[in-house]
Amino acid sequence: MKGSYSSLVGLKGSVASETSLGPLRMPGTRLALSQLEEASDLLVVHRDFASALEACEKGCQAISSDPAGQGDYRCEDVKTSLCIVGVQALAEMNRWREVFSWLLQYYEVPEKIPMKLLEMCILLYSKVEEPAAMLDVGNAWLRHGANRSLVGYSEAVKLFLLQVLLPLGLFEEAEELALDSEVFSEKQEVLLEAISERKQTWGDHDPMGKTKVANEDGQVPEKEKHFGSAPQRLKTLLNFLYRVLGSAGSCILSLPLKRIVLAALILGLLILRVDPAGSLSHPFLSSLVWMLRQVWETISPVNSRPGICR
Repeated sequence: MKGSYSSLVGLKGSVASETSLGPLRMPGTRLALSQLEEASDLLVVHRDFASALEACEKGCQAISSDPAGQGDYRCEDVKTSLCIVGVQALAEMNRWREVFSWLLQYYEVPEKIPMKLLEMCILLYSKVEEPAAMLDVGNAWLRHGANRSLVGYSEAVKLFLLQVLLPLGLFEEAEELALDSEVFSEKQEVLLEAISERKQTWGDHDPMGKTKVANEDGQVPEKEKHFGSAPQRLKTLLNFLYRVLGSAGSCILSLPLKRIVLAALILGLLILRVDPAGSLSHPFLSSLVWMLRQVWETISPVNSRPGICR
C-alpha cells in the first residue's frame, strides 16, 4: 500500500537529528549512518521500499558487528532510526505482519524495543485495525522495570490504553493503568472519562467490530424516521396480510381451481418458509405484499373488492 503509512513517522527530522551527532570514531556506526541516509532517501524520495529495507538491515548488521559501539547512546539512536525506516518500508509493502519478527532480530525481546519504535508499532497496528497484535508485546514492555523510568513513559501508556486496550474492550485493564498514580497524576480523570464513554458505546458494536449506524447527538436515523424500525414494519406487513387473507376467505369457494391453488401456495410460503423474526424475512414479506396486491387486483372485480388500506 504505497503512501498509506507515511503519517506514522517523520523520517527527515529523525535522520537530521542523527547526522548532528558529531564525529563518530566507530567504523560500524559510521557505516550505519551512511546506510540510514541512503535508506531514508530510497524510502521518501525514490519510493523504493525493498531497497530501503535492505539498507536498514545492512546498517543494523554493521552496528551489531562493531563491539566498540555497544552501549554508546549514539549507536543506539542510529539503530533506532534505521529500524524506524525499516518498519516504515515493511508497512508500505503491506508486510506489517513481519514487523515484530524483523525487530526481534536486533532487540531479541520486546522489553528492549525503544519507546519510539513501540509507539510507532502501536499506531501501525491500530491503523490496520489489528490492535490484538500489540497486546502481549505492549504489556511486556510496560511492565518492564527499566522502561518505567524512561522520559515519556506515561505517553506510551496512554497510547497503549487508547489504541489497544479500549478497541479490544479490555476496560478493567485500562482502568488499572489509568489509576496508576505513579504514571498519571493529572490525566487520570480524562482517561477514566474516555474509558467510561467507550464502555457505554461498546454494546453498539456488531460482531465485525464496526459501530452501528447512529447519530452522535442521539437522534433517530433518517431511515427509521421515514420507514420505522424493523419490528414496526413487520407488524404493519402482517396486519395487512391478515386483512387480505381474512377478506379473501369469504370468496375462496367461488374461485376457480387455479386460484385456490395459488392461495394455498401463498399460505404455505407464509407458514412453512418465512421466519418473521429473521431479518431476511422482511424483504421477502415486502415482495409478497406487492405480489398479493397485484393478484388481488387481477382476480377480484373492482366493485367487489374489500376496503384494504393502501
